[in-house]
Amino acid sequence: MGDSNKYPTNVDRVGWASSVLATFAKSTGADNDLVADPETVLADLLADLMHWCDAQKSTSRKDGPNFDVALARARAHYHAETAVNSGPATLPFRRGPSSRTDSTRTGCTPRDGTELPEL
Repeated sequence: MGDSNKYPTNVDRVGWASSVLATFAKSTGADNDLVADPETVLADLLADLMHWCDAQKSTSRKDGPNFDVALARARAHYHAETAVNSGPATLPFRRGPSSRTDSTRTGCTPRDGTELPEL
C-alpha cells in the first residue's frame, strides 16, 4: 500500500477499483467493453449496486444501505482523498473507441430528481 506510508494512495485506490471493474466485466461478459467503453461498465455496476441496496432493504434489513447516501459519502471521500494526495491518479487501462451508438446523455436522473451534470 502506497509508498512507505501506512495509508493508501490514490494509485492504490485506482488499483482496487480496477480489480472490481475487471471482475464485474468478466462476470457479466463485458470484458471488451471495459477497454472500449469503461463508462458503460461503471454505470452497469452502479445500477447493480442500486439493486443490491434495494434487495438488502427487502430481505434482511428494513434500514438497509441507502445508495444515494453512500454515493454522497463516496464523493466526499473522493474530494478529501484527491486534496490530500495531489489529485486523481491515472487509470491503469487505456480507453479505446466507444462502442456507443451516440454521444447523448441517457436522460437518467438520480433518485432524488436532481439533474446530472454534463460530462
